[in-house]
Amino acid sequence: LRRILEGEPDITVVAEASTAGEAVAALSRTKVDVVIVSSTADREAIRTSAIASLRLAANIKIICVSHWADARDVDSVLAAGASGCVEMFDATEADLKTAVYFVGRGERYLSPGLLDSGVVSDPGWEADYERLTAREKEILVLIAHSKSNREIARELNLSANTIAVHRNHIMKKIGVRKATALALYAAERGLLIGK
Repeated sequence: LRRILEGEPDITVVAEASTAGEAVAALSRTKVDVVIVSSTADREAIRTSAIASLRLAANIKIICVSHWADARDVDSVLAAGASGCVEMFDATEADLKTAVYFVGRGERYLSPGLLDSGVVSDPGWEADYERLTAREKEILVLIAHSKSNREIARELNLSANTIAVHRNHIMKKIGVRKATALALYAAERGLLIGK
């Protein structure tokens, strides 16, 4: 994971720890914006008490990397104060770097694979949804109905390029990267109703 992050020019790895205690000690010596907690070697690394102790030690943002099998595990680390959850299989690709950027600027991030697979239904979706503008919500409903950018543009009397920009903003705000995940996000939350 360290090698993945060090390959990114505007991400600097400033410390590494084997336990939550070591991490808390490192946080007292070093300014850190984002902490990545990984369960690659130890499943206990992502337990809620470890996440909570890190949150108490410093005002930091936390990303948990694991093989997520149960939505309850994701729910519990988010409730304990984590801002992002990355599926271990996705971490070696762009996903971990993307998570760092999202979480670093104060946004929540869940691996698209978690949303796509149905392992997670994002317990904080209401907060993410409320961050959308009225126009973005309107476009999201039309996306849920499998409408293309051109079809949405015609219906709303806007350009297709404007719809594409709105679509990108929506995806960033709710933390998905694939159009299929965006449609699934909308459909699972009942946004198909009334159209």
